[in-house]
Amino acid sequence: EQALAARLQKPASEQYTHPLPWRGSEGHFPLIDLPLDVPLLNADSHRIRAELEVPEYDFIRKERMTDQAQRVLADLWKKAHRKFDKLKESLHADGQTEPGVITRAGVVINGNTRLVVLRELQDPDKQWLRVAVLDSDATPRELANLELGLQIRDPVRDPYKLSNELLFIEDMAREYSMSDEQIALALGWNPSKPAIGKKKVAVYRRILQLIREMQRRDPRLPITFFDEKLQHLKELEQKYSDLAESGETDDAGLLLETWLIVARSGFSSVHLIRPVTQSPDFLADYLLPRLGEQELIGDRADDLVHGKRAKSAAVPGLDDLDPEGGDDESVAPYDVRPLLRLVESTDDKVTLPGGDGEKVEAEGVKAAIRAAIDGAINDQRAEGRAEDALNAPVEALRSASRELKAAIATFSELRGTKEFERQVRGAFEYQVKQLRKYMKTLEDLIAGKEKVKAGK
Repeated sequence: EQALAARLQKPASEQYTHPLPWRGSEGHFPLIDLPLDVPLLNADSHRIRAELEVPEYDFIRKERMTDQAQRVLADLWKKAHRKFDKLKESLHADGQTEPGVITRAGVVINGNTRLVVLRELQDPDKQWLRVAVLDSDATPRELANLELGLQIRDPVRDPYKLSNELLFIEDMAREYSMSDEQIALALGWNPSKPAIGKKKVAVYRRILQLIREMQRRDPRLPITFFDEKLQHLKELEQKYSDLAESGETDDAGLLLETWLIVARSGFSSVHLIRPVTQSPDFLADYLLPRLGEQELIGDRADDLVHGKRAKSAAVPGLDDLDPEGGDDESVAPYDVRPLLRLVESTDDKVTLPGGDGEKVEAEGVKAAIRAAIDGAINDQRAEGRAEDALNAPVEALRSASRELKAAIATFSELRGTKEFERQVRGAFEYQVKQLRKYMKTLEDLIAGKEKVKAGK
């Protein structure tokens, strides 16, 4: 308020304003310079929203104005900006060229990273932050809309990480009751094709629900774990939804947990993790055998992935089918939670199920699990290549049919022209003869008349 009052004492020509998108049009807000120790870093910004979900940062929401909270926020803002060092170099060389935005309460809405950089520089000539001051009646929704306009929609800005983008979308839907189409327009997603933007928002909202389901199964999993995994999540969400909608809820849950085990073990490539979603039997056919091969795990592999045996219900006539009595217990669906707990454990030593209770080095166990996963992925991919080889003749004929169709189309356009008849006709007829020869050979093979080598 003192800075605003001092501004009014200057000549009108020096009472600068800054244009901002505001309440459906362009507003012009007063510009002031504040000492660097005055502004407060923003604890509500969606750029660091995901990072603040970590339990040890719970206090920040309550103590956002304390020195301790502000120190943590400064560190989070520094880590959140992918080009922090370049920004620091720019501010050191050129100073602040664009004003920030601040509320009447002193909270920075736009310019938090610049504030952190200027404080770090400790340059005696750069001890002020120039900011545009918002109206005192600005609402949380208006502040969120302003953040959208100044941060997410601006292609020049450092883009938000996936986790923060997902949480921003969630807030727009939950806090401000915006429809998927409204959210897409606010984000600037396909404004000329609203249906496409709406569909993209719906996918992102389902992805967030999927992440929350995985966090329920793996409570130590931070949402920021998924920041570089958008394509993984799209494929996983599609497969998970297909299983859930068809009533295969156990398989859907198993898919999530198996994917988590692979991803939490350090496998980040889409192509490496894809076998988990592509193969419904990845656990039973590939991972379980490989776990059993690991010396540290061995016979205890079954205890890591099998559910406990449960008493089966008495079914009339069952004894007649099994005259020797058999086992009165049934095997529950696969349960990989023991394996997941080992993968996400932060302890130095862990206890393997099915053993004598002796603790073993956690890193050794995790290394064995990683080796088993790597072998399982290679096994699945090798089998896929074998299937591709089996289908190779069919694929080759499909390709040949497409090429022949294209040849017919172009020939029908060129035949009779002087250039074609004079320059290409001979080569064309030769290739037609070759095709007839190959077709005759293929027909003989199909009839079992002879064997030929490829290309003969």
